[in-house]
Amino acid sequence: TQERKSAIARSLALLMTHPTALSGTKKIIGVQLRDTPNTIDGTWTKVDLQLPVDSHVDEDGDAPRETIEYGVSCMQLEKEGNVWGSFTNGASLYSRRALIGVGRMFGEPSDYFHDSYVESNYAFRVGIKQYCTAAISMEEKCTRNLLKPGDCNPSIRTSAFQHIGGGRGTRPRKRNEQKYCGDESWMFYGTEYYEQYKELLDAAKTTEPGTQCSATLPSIEEQLEYNKEFMEINAQLNAKHAEKEEEMRKGILKEVAIMRKYKLSELRSFIPTFKDYTDEQISNHIDKLEKSALSPHQLPGYWDKLGNMIKHKEL
Repeated sequence: TQERKSAIARSLALLMTHPTALSGTKKIIGVQLRDTPNTIDGTWTKVDLQLPVDSHVDEDGDAPRETIEYGVSCMQLEKEGNVWGSFTNGASLYSRRALIGVGRMFGEPSDYFHDSYVESNYAFRVGIKQYCTAAISMEEKCTRNLLKPGDCNPSIRTSAFQHIGGGRGTRPRKRNEQKYCGDESWMFYGTEYYEQYKELLDAAKTTEPGTQCSATLPSIEEQLEYNKEFMEINAQLNAKHAEKEEEMRKGILKEVAIMRKYKLSELRSFIPTFKDYTDEQISNHIDKLEKSALSPHQLPGYWDKLGNMIKHKEL
């Protein structure tokens, strides 16, 4: 879409300026193009930049300038208690040179590594290199939730892309579902903190059995085979939830069909949400409703950002 092309062009323009974060103490390694990460600190910065020539050229053959607003996300392990913030496998643009400096991602077939910690390990290694990511604003204000007018959905503000499909569940996350023991020291593998954390786990073994069991880890291939089995089981468990989501999609399309039978001025008179909307805004709202119902993306309220189902009392 044009919106996504614009998001990519603006992200490239931002990266090419080599921006910094946190008063210049950290560098921005990339731009996240998916849902806003939870670690965005709420501060947004506006910069006037020239877009890449190959992506946008005006009638005179010159690349136009555009005001780009962005927020910053950094790993804040001590504050947040997790390694996320500086990197994601989700839709993003990164500096290739900076990633080479971080090193390769573990999890190749020949690696002795836990598949569940591939992404978090790399996120930690990016974070300790003092890198952050940016997220550009796709619109000036927080997008309203299309299904619940009046509610604000801030994550959509920076979403050029989203994970496709609710309930994807590529691997077990709960301990009682994991066939192979999860040892959190894998998050720190390849860094100076690995041995320190292993020592802590070894000490905890005496009081917390099962906190260290990496010796039982099979090959990456075996782990991925089990993940496939889990995905099939997960799809069966999520079937009823998916049916409810499909019913909602059909309901949205019916509402869209009904609204399109009326003049825009009539819709404005009897639908409170449209009271202060212009004709263009009403038309765009209806179009977005239809697109959300036909999109492969999950509907709000049924699946979280990781694809896990959001339970409802009626389900």
